[in-house]
Amino acid sequence: MHSGAAPENGLRSVYGQIIRLPEEDTSAAGGMAHPFGEEEAASLKSLHELFCRCLQRGHWELARACLPQLHRSPDSREIEEILRGLVKAPYLLRCDENHTSQQVAWFWLNTLDTWFGWDDKHPTKHLKDETAFLLLLEEIQDEVSEQALKELYEAFLFSHHESKENRKKISSPHLSPYTVSSLHGVLSQNPLLVQAVIGFLLMNDTQSVILEYNHRLLNITVNFLLDFITSLHENQQTEATNGHLGSQTVDHIYNILSTMHFNIDLQAIELRQLCEELYKTCWEKGKLLEDQVQACMLRKQNYGLVGLYGSVTSEKIKSHIIAQRTPGKG
Repeated sequence: MHSGAAPENGLRSVYGQIIRLPEEDTSAAGGMAHPFGEEEAASLKSLHELFCRCLQRGHWELARACLPQLHRSPDSREIEEILRGLVKAPYLLRCDENHTSQQVAWFWLNTLDTWFGWDDKHPTKHLKDETAFLLLLEEIQDEVSEQALKELYEAFLFSHHESKENRKKISSPHLSPYTVSSLHGVLSQNPLLVQAVIGFLLMNDTQSVILEYNHRLLNITVNFLLDFITSLHENQQTEATNGHLGSQTVDHIYNILSTMHFNIDLQAIELRQLCEELYKTCWEKGKLLEDQVQACMLRKQNYGLVGLYGSVTSEKIKSHIIAQRTPGKG
C-alpha cells in the first residue's frame, strides 16, 4: 500500500532508471574467477549485486549491512540515488505483511541519514518533509479519494518549491470542495492527523497569493468547528442524554481547539465568529466548560486566540449588563 497516486507516476519512472537490479546469474560463466589484481573491484561488484538482490527480496537489514563497504565504492553515487528512491517510493519494492511501506520509508530515511553522516552531511529538509508528508497521506488514504490525495500532494509541492521566484509564476493550488469535505470527515475522527497535514502545507511568506492560500487552509478547521457547533445549537438530537452533550462530542471539540493551526491576522473575522459561538456554547447553552475552552486555545508563545476569546467574552458580558439596566421601550 502506497501513499497515494499523486507522486507515483513520476517516481516510478525515476525509480526504474535508478534501480536496475541485476538478474541472478547461475550459469558457469557467472562463477568464473576474476582477473588477478582486481579482487577488490570484483568483491565490490558482488556486494553491489547482493545489495540489489536483498532489495528485490525485501531483506532490508541485510541490504543495509552492505552499505559501509559500498559507501567507499566507485558506485557510491548510484547507491545513494537508490537510497533516495527507497525513501521516496518504498512501495515499488516488496513489503511483507509485517512491514508497511510507511515503516520501510522510515527505515531507509534513517539509513540515508547514516549514509550522509559518513560524509558529515545530512538529508535535505525537503526530502525529510516529503517523506513525512507522504506517510501522512498513507494514513488518510483509506478515508479520502485518489483525487484528494493528488490535490494535497500538489499543494505540498507548491508550498515546498525551492525557488520563491519560480513560485510566483505558479498559481496557488485550490483544494476542491470535495477534498475539503474529505478533510472535514477525517477531522471528525482524527483532528491531529489533519492538523499535521495542514501544517506541512502552510507557508511562511508575505506574498498576497500565499496569504490567501494560507487563509484557505486555516479556515478548513475553523469552518468545520463553526458548522459543528452551529448544528449542535440547531439540533438537540446529538449523542447526548437529556439535552446535554455527550462527553465524547465535548472532548472532540476540545481536541480540535487544542491542535488547530490559526493566524489572528489572517483570520480575524472567522476567529472572532468562532469565539462568539464558543461563548454562546459555554454561557448560554452550558455545553462546554469555559476554563477548558481557554486552556485548549493556549499555545506556547502565542496567546492571540485566548486573548481574542477574552475580548469577546468581556464585550458580551458588558452588553448583557447594559441590556439588563436599560428599561424596555414601548
